[in-house]
Amino acid sequence: MERQTDTSAGTPADGTRASNSAAEIARATLMAAIVEDPPLELTQRTRAMDRELKPWALYDLSGAKSPGSLEEMTGYFRRFRALRGKSLTGVSHDALQRSWCAMIVRWNRMHQEGSNFVAWLTSREEVVGEHSLSELRARVCKNAWESDHDCYVHVREGCTSCESSE
Repeated sequence: MERQTDTSAGTPADGTRASNSAAEIARATLMAAIVEDPPLELTQRTRAMDRELKPWALYDLSGAKSPGSLEEMTGYFRRFRALRGKSLTGVSHDALQRSWCAMIVRWNRMHQEGSNFVAWLTSREEVVGEHSLSELRARVCKNAWESDHDCYVHVREGCTSCESSE
């Protein structure tokens, strides 16, 4: 049995599409209301989580145990973010603040354990450097050209460090 359609709108004559639209609109309105005015319990949980993840302001050293100067600590922070392949630019303030607090927490934990944060940071940079894809690509390219072969990376995707004239 065929359903009759309203030729002017291309919708079923019984209005099922219209009711689906009404349901979708109602759901969207409810979601917008929750986003604009979340329930008190959700707001309290969010605040508690923010206090846990962001106990200090960005570049605030008040929570750090025996910190270096602000310039030193921001340098460590830049390196700390670089370990994860992230920079300080083009990122939201909130993300930077969470990352800063994570670094301060690690700084404090290592200070409490008697470990050296800077030595840990340096060793992690070495490990990451050894496993870096860009370093691997450069080594593949160099080894290929030293053995008089085409660079595989160049053939597959275009090598930026390739000695090929192509």
